[in-house]
Amino acid sequence: MSFNYDGGAIAKDECFFCFEDQFGPSGLFISPSSKKAYCLTHLKSHFSHHPEDKIYLNLRKTRKEPKQKDVKIIKLEIKQQLDSDLYDVHQQLLSYNGESISPIENIDEATQANITRVVNSSSSETANDIKAWQQEFNQCEHTIEFQQQPIENIDLTKCGACELKENLWICLTCGTLGCGRAQFGGVPGNTHALSHYQESGHPIAVKLGSLSKDVMDVYCYQCDDEIVFPRAPALLKTYGIDVSSFVKTEKSLVELQIEQNVNWDFNLKNDKGEDLPAVFGQGLTGLKNLGNSCYLASVVQTLFSMDEYRHNFNKDPATFTQEDQEDLAFQLSKISQGLVSGVYSKPSQEDDSGYQAGISPRSLKTLVGKNHEEFSSMRQQDAFEFWNYLLDKVDKLDPELNDIFRFINVEKFSLGDNKVKFKSQVNENLTLSTMNELEETINEKGESIKAYKREDFLDLLLQYLTPEEIELGGKQIQKTNFFKTFPKYLVTAIQRIQLQNWIPVKTDVPLSLPDSFDIKDFQSPELLEEGEIEVKEEEAEEPYQFNTEALNNLLQMGFPENRAKKAIYETDSSDPEYLMNWLIERMEDPTIDDPVEFVSKSKKASNGPQIDEIKISSLMDMGFSYQLAKKALFVNQNNVEVSVEWLFSNPGDDGNIPEAPVTVDKSEILESLPTKDRSEYSLKAVICHKGSQVTSGHYVAFIKVNERWILFNDEKVIDITGDSGSWAEIEKNGYVYVWEQL
Repeated sequence: MSFNYDGGAIAKDECFFCFEDQFGPSGLFISPSSKKAYCLTHLKSHFSHHPEDKIYLNLRKTRKEPKQKDVKIIKLEIKQQLDSDLYDVHQQLLSYNGESISPIENIDEATQANITRVVNSSSSETANDIKAWQQEFNQCEHTIEFQQQPIENIDLTKCGACELKENLWICLTCGTLGCGRAQFGGVPGNTHALSHYQESGHPIAVKLGSLSKDVMDVYCYQCDDEIVFPRAPALLKTYGIDVSSFVKTEKSLVELQIEQNVNWDFNLKNDKGEDLPAVFGQGLTGLKNLGNSCYLASVVQTLFSMDEYRHNFNKDPATFTQEDQEDLAFQLSKISQGLVSGVYSKPSQEDDSGYQAGISPRSLKTLVGKNHEEFSSMRQQDAFEFWNYLLDKVDKLDPELNDIFRFINVEKFSLGDNKVKFKSQVNENLTLSTMNELEETINEKGESIKAYKREDFLDLLLQYLTPEEIELGGKQIQKTNFFKTFPKYLVTAIQRIQLQNWIPVKTDVPLSLPDSFDIKDFQSPELLEEGEIEVKEEEAEEPYQFNTEALNNLLQMGFPENRAKKAIYETDSSDPEYLMNWLIERMEDPTIDDPVEFVSKSKKASNGPQIDEIKISSLMDMGFSYQLAKKALFVNQNNVEVSVEWLFSNPGDDGNIPEAPVTVDKSEILESLPTKDRSEYSLKAVICHKGSQVTSGHYVAFIKVNERWILFNDEKVIDITGDSGSWAEIEKNGYVYVWEQL
C-alpha cells in the first residue's frame, strides 16, 4: 500500500465532522487523498463513503514548554513556524479497513519523505492566519510630484496647537507639528495634525516618535490611510531630521494595531481589579478569532443562544457526506454541535492563559462569505450587516425559522379630513437613533471634558412610535408606526454613526436599559380612532402631479418634454436651477431618453428605495462620483452619514448597483404571523462594538445564559454577572440589542 502526497495545504487542524484536534488522546487521522483529517469517532463515517481510502497518517501533538517571547514587534504579521518548533509531534502511518486500525511497519524512503512533507506542510488554518494578519501599504497618488513649502522656526518638541509632547506628527509639506488622534492603550491626542490638514490641504504627515532606520509611520490624511513614501527620509532632512540617527521612543501604528487586536478585551476584570472568572460547560464554548472575525463570532454566538436555532440545526454532522461541505446546513449543524455540546469548552492545551482555545468557524465563514466581496475578505465587517446577510442565507434553508424575529409593522398615514390610510409590512428588526447630545462632565483625572449625554432606550423606542411629519403627494401628512404582531425576539440596532468634520465616527452614547418593557405601553390599542375614515390603497392612488411652473421653465430652456418630466419625477424637485444642472450632468447618459412610467408618488415609494438626488449632490460635493454616491445611498437607505462611512470603507467599489437578491417572499407572512398578546420583553443579548468605526475595532457578545450574564469575547468566555464595569460597556458600546418575549 502506497502513501502519496501531491503537495498543497491540508485541513489537518481539526476533524472534518467536528472540532476534535491533534491535542486529543487519539490525535487526528489524515487522509492525503481527501486532504482532510478525521477524529477516531468520525474515521468510520469517512470510510463508509470512501472505502478506497485505507491509508492514514495519525498525528498527535503535545505542547513543548514555551520559550521566552521576543516582545519587539516590527511588522503586523504572524511568522510561520513549523509544528516541530512548538510541539512534540507524534506520527504513525496506519491502515484502516472500517473496523480495525493496524500500524504499518517497514516504511520505505519515498513513503517516509511523503510523511515528512505532510507533517511540515502548511495547514489550511496557518496559511489563512498569515493572510489574515499580513498588512501591506502602498504609495498613494499624493506622493507623486510632492513638493515642500517649509515654514520657519519649527519647534520639534511639542504640538504647535497644544502642550502635548508625544504622539506628534510632522507635516511633510510645511513642517508644522501637530498631535495625532487618541490611540488604543491610553496614547493621548487632540487631532491637531488632522486639523492642520483640514485647514491647509497638506495631506502627508510622519509620526516622529516611531521614527528609526527600520520603522516609519507615514499617513495620508486625504486617503485616510497609512502609506509608504520612499522619498520621506530625504524630505525630512529639510527639517533637520536624520532618520538614520533617530531612536524610536513610541509604538508605531502597526504595533498599536496588533496590541489592540490582541489585547482589546473589553473588561476582563471586576470592580476590585480581580480577573473575572472564565466559565466552561454546555452552551459556553468560545469561537477562535481568525484575524478579523469577531463580527461573525458575536453574531453566531447570539443566534445559537436561542433554542430555535439550536433545535433547527441539531443534526449529527456525521450524517452528512463529505460533499456536503458546501452545504450551509452542514456547516451550521457542525457549529451548533460545537457550541452547544460543551465538549470543547475546556481550558486550552496550547497555552497557560486559562481561557479556551475556541472552535474555529473558518469553514462556516468561507462558505457563507463565498462570492461576497466583503464577507469573503479578511477585513473587519459590520456585525449588523452580517446578521442580516446570514439570516437571508438561512431563509433559503428554512423560510420559517426566522419568524422568531419577524413582526408586522403598520404605517398609518393621516391624509387630512379625517381620512387615514394603512400600509402593512414585515420587519425583522428596528433601527433606533440616538440624539448624540454633548454635556460637560468631569473625568477620572478631575478634568472637565465634553461627553455624550446619557439617553434612555425607552425614549428611542418611543421616538420610533411617535407620529412624524412627512411629505406625500406634495402634501405634509402625519405618519405613525404601530406593531400589529410581536416577535419572539425583538432585534433593535442603534444608529451610532455620525459625521464629524465629514468623517464618519461611531458614538458611545450611554443608554439606560430597562429590566423589561411592554410595547403596548407606548401606543394606542386602536389603529382607527373615533371619526376617522380608512381610505383603501386604490382610493388614495393619484396620478403623478408634475409641477407646471417647473416643467414650463425646463421646456422654455429647450429641454425635450420627456427629459424635463424625468428630471422632475426623479428628483421630486421644482427648483429650476437644480433641475437644469441635473439634466446637464446627464447629457451623455445613453438612457436619458428611455421612456419612464410616471407612477403616483405613493406607488413610486412602494417600488423600493428611491435615491434622493439632493443627497447624491451632497456626496458629490465631497468628491465622490455620481455613480458611487447613488450606490452608497441605495445600499444604505438614503442615510447620508452611513453612506459616507460606506464610501470610505469601499474605495475600490465599481458603483454598479446590484440586482435585488433572491429572498423569501414575505408578503404571505402577513397572513401567517398571528397577532400576539405577549408584548413584554427583557434583554436577552447584546452585540457590542468598541472602536471609532463599525468596520474596525472589536465586537463581542454579552448573552444571558441561565440567569447569568456571559461575555463571549472570541475564545474567551467570561462570567460578568453583577459587574458594573461590564454593564457600562453594554450601555456605551451596545450596537445590536436582542430582547426576548416574556
